[in-house]
Amino acid sequence: VAYIYKERDCGEVVFDLFPLNTMNEFTVFNDFVKNSTKVALNGLWLRRGVGFDYIEDGSNRIVLKETILPGDSLVVEYTEQ
Repeated sequence: VAYIYKERDCGEVVFDLFPLNTMNEFTVFNDFVKNSTKVALNGLWLRRGVGFDYIEDGSNRIVLKETILPGDSLVVEYTEQ
């Protein structure tokens, strides 16, 4: 497997993330509460917000500033709506 995509809702249940056309946009399984996401790339927490590492786009989409690479691990934690 080239990429590892996981997501955790507030109950810590692990699901797959769904990459969109590019390797920096992802749709999560459930809608999340605005500003509740936490994203880790290769074990390091990213900063949320315009001009930082990622943004929330709508209620179920994450857009990273950088494209992830083969072998990267991406984890998204959030509070489900």
